[in-house]
Amino acid sequence: MDSLTPAVEKAVGLKFTHKPMSAVRSRDQVRSYVLHKLDEELPTAKARGLQAAYRLLGMFPDSLELRPLLLDLYTEQIVGFYEPDSSTLFVAANADPKFLTVVVAHELVHALQHQYVPLDSIMRQASDNDRLSAATAILEGQATLGGLQVMVPEQNLYAMPEFWETYRDNLRSQQASMPVFSKAPRIPQGERRLPLPGGRRLSAMVGRLRAARHDALRAPDADIDRAGAASLSLRPGRRAGHPGVRSAG
Repeated sequence: MDSLTPAVEKAVGLKFTHKPMSAVRSRDQVRSYVLHKLDEELPTAKARGLQAAYRLLGMFPDSLELRPLLLDLYTEQIVGFYEPDSSTLFVAANADPKFLTVVVAHELVHALQHQYVPLDSIMRQASDNDRLSAATAILEGQATLGGLQVMVPEQNLYAMPEFWETYRDNLRSQQASMPVFSKAPRIPQGERRLPLPGGRRLSAMVGRLRAARHDALRAPDADIDRAGAASLSLRPGRRAGHPGVRSAG
């Protein structure tokens, strides 16, 4: 992880104010963590209501239960995650090495974000779904861009639309190889993916505008109107409360 820190700082344009903590978790511990987060964010009563709505719309079969399926989906896909509550980056034991570097780089961006923005407060304010989606798109979009830029530091990803088509195809190929994900209905697949593509495009647009001002991602603010979310700022020293995202994964 230490070897990736300078590359993450360069990709995002910010410095870590202190070294992020890290730890390894077994697959059983990862599953317990996912179950805990589901209990917080999708309690049984809420899950039943959501599941009933999906079934009425013909989008979810009667043969499946939503919460157990989401538990299996998250557990299957998690290689690592950043937990704002403990300010720690966790990596799953025996994670596939071919995914490990890019995932750790992505999660390091979240750790860096948390040193400038109160991610823990952001994630707890989930009463406004518009704000939730907008904040998630920004934070996940920046982490996606920054993490991938670490992998190809010589390339300008903002100017390579063909890269993102290849990235999307590779992602779909990887997902097709996952037993639980490949058999899941499209609704819970979408719940797992979160709005990464939109966030990536938003972050890329912000990056291009800042590059034109010779200030590329040095102060990655994203002002969103009332229909979306309040202003998010990654400038040092500004830690006012912000609207919530469900997870920084």
